[in-house]
Amino acid sequence: MNRRLVMFGCLCLMICGCNESKTFSGNWGTCNADFVPLCLSESTSLKCVDGHISEVACDSGVTCQDGICGTSQGCGADSVACDGNTLVECKGGKETRTDCPNGCENNACKQPVVSTCGNNIIEGEDVCDGSDLGSLTCADLPDADAQAIYSGTPECKADCSGIEQGTCVASHCGNGIIEPEYNEICEVIDGEAQFLNKPSCNDYKSNISWRDGGAPGCDSDCMTLTKGSCVAEGEPIGNIQTCQLVSLDADDSTQTVTMKGRIVVEPGVDMSMVAGRMVCILHDNSEGVYTYAWGLKQDADLVSCADCETDEYLLSASMKYENWGPGIYDCAFLANAQGGSNSYYLCAAEMGSPVPQEKDVPDASQRAQFEVALTGIEGELLAQWTYSAYQKDDTATSVAADRGVFASGSTMKLSDGGTIRMLSGSSGYPDAAASMDRLPQNEEYSSDEKHFVFTTSSLGYRNIRIQFKAAGSGVYEKRITVGYKVGDIIQTAGSELRFDDKNIYQAFPESQLTGADNMSELEIRIYPYGGSGDVNASVRIDDVYVTGDKM
Repeated sequence: MNRRLVMFGCLCLMICGCNESKTFSGNWGTCNADFVPLCLSESTSLKCVDGHISEVACDSGVTCQDGICGTSQGCGADSVACDGNTLVECKGGKETRTDCPNGCENNACKQPVVSTCGNNIIEGEDVCDGSDLGSLTCADLPDADAQAIYSGTPECKADCSGIEQGTCVASHCGNGIIEPEYNEICEVIDGEAQFLNKPSCNDYKSNISWRDGGAPGCDSDCMTLTKGSCVAEGEPIGNIQTCQLVSLDADDSTQTVTMKGRIVVEPGVDMSMVAGRMVCILHDNSEGVYTYAWGLKQDADLVSCADCETDEYLLSASMKYENWGPGIYDCAFLANAQGGSNSYYLCAAEMGSPVPQEKDVPDASQRAQFEVALTGIEGELLAQWTYSAYQKDDTATSVAADRGVFASGSTMKLSDGGTIRMLSGSSGYPDAAASMDRLPQNEEYSSDEKHFVFTTSSLGYRNIRIQFKAAGSGVYEKRITVGYKVGDIIQTAGSELRFDDKNIYQAFPESQLTGADNMSELEIRIYPYGGSGDVNASVRIDDVYVTGDKM
């Protein structure tokens, strides 16, 4: 009798008993490596799986033979091939499939890999082996600190079961987190030194007189300061020993302003590296509130210099101011002897050390002024808003006199408290301006709709007048009306501006504000309207002038 059938019968007697018939599935009991597989049927094998006797269903079309799923009918010529981790053999028209626990390769089951710890090759159950660490680093140590940055190399344990300390050293400097518990005072984050408490150049070295504008850097250990951008008094900066704003001349007949500057560079600096720039901005009445943006600029050219010494150069730049708004302009001369757009420094009116241009407000010695006259407007100027001096600013909710506007105590805002967008002269617009988005859609004027509003004083003046220019976006016609408040009554100036040319400024005709004479507080409103359905349209206004005649 077949030995396998005898074993199967005995197994059934032990498990099932003799007097009842059962169909079993799943676990049949425990087993060990000596267990011999049995075929329960042509499509089911009884095998030892993970120490338990279990039924295993054969693949479709595969039959069980001698306890192993692997025999099917109908294969062709004799052959042997790998099918994944299964060895498939066709012989005498019958196919036999054999599982290969260690993989199938070159038409044969691979033999188990035997670990040989100490041969510097990871194999078998090796985690590492001598110098062969695979992909393991110090960060993979069992007790590694996830916040640390490691240097060095771990070592493989003698039994090849894992790594140990080796030359690994943990550091927290460089992980982008300032950690005082590790004595850190700074970190370099995105290329810039960051500090728990912002230091000064005196914190770097207190026995040196430092120029304004510099700041210490962060050392590679995150625990000490470096010189950073600190520059000592008398020390050359950016290859420049000294420089000077020599002159500023404005010619009203040609409406041209010209500035000259002088630079003395370090020995050995090539002339091609020497550059200068003239920059101007509408004067800031607040003396310190507004950061100079130098919106008007022109690169300077080297010019002939009869009295220049070795390494000394004279430069000149000119700008037309025919389209500048009226008022006083601050101008400065910037010197550069390093190349690049960010290496310019302020020069004073007397030959001396340059100053970083990032200084918020250049003092009087670093500025020269000239005035652009108010032309084509009758009477005296009471209030003015000219936005060409501003940088782009999408966050302003009001524009006051202390931001470079020539109107003492005047403030412009939106009636709903929303944002007035200070826009640059980009996207096809010819100039910077103040902008109102999402215009009202009314066909007729209404004092309740959203509008620009500003206050000024007409005290001591009569025949108050207003004029400005406007441009719009969108596809429909825009309309603008001016209102003003006399007592509790909102009156209109009578004039209306209609336009539909995008990006082209139109002039609102000079209009008299009847009844607005001699008022300590005069509220003026500018009402823009968009065409029906043009909900995303905007209107820009610029060069707003309020004038009057002395009483």
